[in-house]
Amino acid sequence: MHADNFMSKIERTADGCWQWLGAQNKEGYAQFSDGTHNWYVHRYMWALIGRELLPDMHIDHLCSNRSCVNPSHLEQVTPAVNHERRNLGQRMTHCYRGHEYSPENTYTSPYSGHRTCRECKRATDRARRAQRLVLASERPVKEM
Repeated sequence: MHADNFMSKIERTADGCWQWLGAQNKEGYAQFSDGTHNWYVHRYMWALIGRELLPDMHIDHLCSNRSCVNPSHLEQVTPAVNHERRNLGQRMTHCYRGHEYSPENTYTSPYSGHRTCRECKRATDRARRAQRLVLASERPVKEM
């Protein structure tokens, strides 16, 4: 992706974040494809500004906003440091769609400890059920 096109997909917010306006994955990480490679946008920005992406290193969002690409909000750290920071008090207070992680709206997996927004999970489940109904209605009926 050309740098000008890339930068046109960024909105600078009042809190200093550079919010990616393009696609995000289900965990809220901004991403795009340049036609040959799928990129996490924060890693692409790191390389775009001339910083070396070291093997086996993570780019941590110091602002806890997974779709932020402001270089001053990014830091290259080891996976262990990134994991420790992520788990410190469960830094994120809202899911990537903006729903608050309140006690009523948060499901924590007993297996992985991963938090899920209940409101987003319900919406995803409804959409999945609707898609199954559409697919089922499109199946040809076997004649006897």
